[in-house]
Amino acid sequence: MLSEKSQRSQLRFLTVRTLKTRYAGTVLGAAWAFALPLTQIIIYVVIFGFLFKSKLPGSDKSLGYVIWFLLGYSPWMLFSECLVSASSCFQANAGLIKSFPFKKPVIVYSSILSALPQFLLCLLISLVLMIISGVSLSISALMYQALGIADLLLIVVPLSLCLSLLGLVLRDLPVLLPQLLMMLLFASPIFFPASVLPGVMSTIAAVNPVIVAINLIRAPIQAPTDLAVVLGTVGFPLGCLTWQLVLHRYRRYEGVVASLL
Repeated sequence: MLSEKSQRSQLRFLTVRTLKTRYAGTVLGAAWAFALPLTQIIIYVVIFGFLFKSKLPGSDKSLGYVIWFLLGYSPWMLFSECLVSASSCFQANAGLIKSFPFKKPVIVYSSILSALPQFLLCLLISLVLMIISGVSLSISALMYQALGIADLLLIVVPLSLCLSLLGLVLRDLPVLLPQLLMMLLFASPIFFPASVLPGVMSTIAAVNPVIVAINLIRAPIQAPTDLAVVLGTVGFPLGCLTWQLVLHRYRRYEGVVASLL
């Protein structure tokens, strides 16, 4: 039985190892962890913010749209990368799993933690742009944003645990999942406001837990709806409960991981 201290040490080791090996052999090395998402964001910002000159309703400045986009796309990028990484995390660490006693959830958590620096960098960039554009950062807006981040992580963690096991059975999942998430991205109000969606799709987006979390994260620049606040507040204890239920069930199956690799 591994102690909590040993599990924390394993978590740190796996997180650092994931960040190092992901870009091993490249010219920029671990810097790609920041350069790659920044490049994607810059491309989208140039296309939608400057070429198409997209603006938020009621605003005549493209910078406001750029901030709004960053606060929506960066959480989606975290959500997407965590799920894709989790679906193949056991295969990526097969040698370690067969050689050392690892608690399997620790491997999943390390794949999530390795995606957090990119997200935090995007939040920092958004904060700088908000200060430049003169956005007033109220305490309530920052609290809503913190709630949205917590809700997003409580969605990501249980889903990642489930996908880590599913990826052992469906070996094509790490290939198919990015394509499915890309289709969902363009069907979700990330590049455009939810108000432009047809009635049914707009209703679905309003209660989609990921979109609710994103709407709360956008609180400093766009006030969340009352429905988003209620769903986000209720979603926090529900997310904690779901995490514990999934983890309890997970322990029944983690013993077969090594035999499936």
